[in-house]
Amino acid sequence: RFSATLMSMGCSASDQQPTTMQGSPEPQPDIALPGNWRCDARLLFVRHAKAQASSERSGAEVRDPGLSEQGHLQARQLAESLLQRPELVNAHVICSPMRRCLLTAAPLVASSSSLALAVCHAMLCEHANDPSSFQQECVAETVPKLLGADALHAVEFASFGQRPPSGSEDQQTAWRAATVARWLQDFVAEHTDSKVNAPMFVVFAHQTFLDCLLQVLIDGSSTSWSYGTPKYKFQNTGITEVMVSRQGISIVKRNDFSHLRKEG
Repeated sequence: RFSATLMSMGCSASDQQPTTMQGSPEPQPDIALPGNWRCDARLLFVRHAKAQASSERSGAEVRDPGLSEQGHLQARQLAESLLQRPELVNAHVICSPMRRCLLTAAPLVASSSSLALAVCHAMLCEHANDPSSFQQECVAETVPKLLGADALHAVEFASFGQRPPSGSEDQQTAWRAATVARWLQDFVAEHTDSKVNAPMFVVFAHQTFLDCLLQVLIDGSSTSWSYGTPKYKFQNTGITEVMVSRQGISIVKRNDFSHLRKEG
């Protein structure tokens, strides 16, 4: 079911230096996204588990770290909680290409083959990263059961090789959030079965990017967004759950991390 063509190139964004792009970004008109949903669906926006400590990172991990020991425990507890939900059957998982998100999502398929489709979307990478610097092959090798050759569900890759227009880091993140928001609305509409009541889509990404994305989706604009002043805050593996329909979008739960338990 592995449908993407892999690229035989370098592994990850951490192999490259960040690129600062100057100038004004191409126009990206704000549109009233809250009213643009064409079907009923349940969306879960999830922040990654706790990343490796800076003192434990070396080489590629400096810019693209994995999870700490606590983070792996958090990811397992998140998966245990989500797997108890009947809506996860035939659900769609959408994930950032960065290792801390991939490893957070991976336990969902460690003992289950219930997913319909897993998508790695390069534009979901964290603030100040270049989506075009990530490699599909590395993603597939990092989580083979989720996005690689061992997956028992369909696999897709989106926006790899695509760079945001020139501009400040804040402008680029806002542009990416608007791009992902439009893509997400089309994707949900395309992959929603009218026979299934409010199918589930689970999006794994990062605090800063998720905050900007939710401002676009829920508030209808990212014009008030700026780095470092989040409106939608996430704990590690925190879930903000929303329901969408033709009538709009509503928050069901906000930054829910009740699934986390103290070890022992």
